[in-house]
Amino acid sequence: MHDMVNKINHLFFAAFTFFVAACNNSGSGQQLDAKAFSEKIHGENNPVILDVRTPEEFSGGYIAGAININYNSDEFSQKAGKLDKDEPVFVYCLSGGRSSSAANEMRNSGFKNVIELKGGILKWKAAGLNVTPGSGAVKASMSVAEFKKLVTADVPVLVDFYAPWCAPCRKMSPMLEELSKENEGKIKVVKINIDEHKQLAEEMGVTEIPIFTVNKNGNETARVKGLQTKEELLKILF
Repeated sequence: MHDMVNKINHLFFAAFTFFVAACNNSGSGQQLDAKAFSEKIHGENNPVILDVRTPEEFSGGYIAGAININYNSDEFSQKAGKLDKDEPVFVYCLSGGRSSSAANEMRNSGFKNVIELKGGILKWKAAGLNVTPGSGAVKASMSVAEFKKLVTADVPVLVDFYAPWCAPCRKMSPMLEELSKENEGKIKVVKINIDEHKQLAEEMGVTEIPIFTVNKNGNETARVKGLQTKEELLKILF
């Protein structure tokens, strides 16, 4: 009896696994790395490339041929809904968060094939792929020399590379303030908005956010990415 139950459980698990795999490979959407995303774009005639960043971000540079519909605007659903739902749509943002949300919304509204750029345009640039210059004025970015001066101190310096629209970044902000207050005089916390310092972020190898680095005597000694707890950050600081 015990063997029969085990066999039934095994068959059920196998069937469930097959079902999940079938759903995941249904072709309704994909998430590709920068190289594969680029190759797939070039394999299409007149591909629809959708940049879901803000107009300000778009004006700073974009993937050639892209159209801009801000995912955070009230008009996103209406404007995106006018695209051909039967044709592949290539979607990207800065680091992948907004484009993932936009892609899911589009799939739920009937788009048959939405392809996401994994890691966003940050990973695209990191792969050495070209970006078309935008028409907007380029803000002066902090130089690496200025950054080195900023993170040179008598105490460990925790650098938070973030963006205002980044949900994990916003979630961690109160904790970082607590960490700074509780360790006043023992650490220094520096926040770098990568929207305002794009060139520095590229030169520092910031290809996704949030990213935290620890600098001691001006030299980077540790780097972690993604959501972190206070304890995890303290561990790399001391």
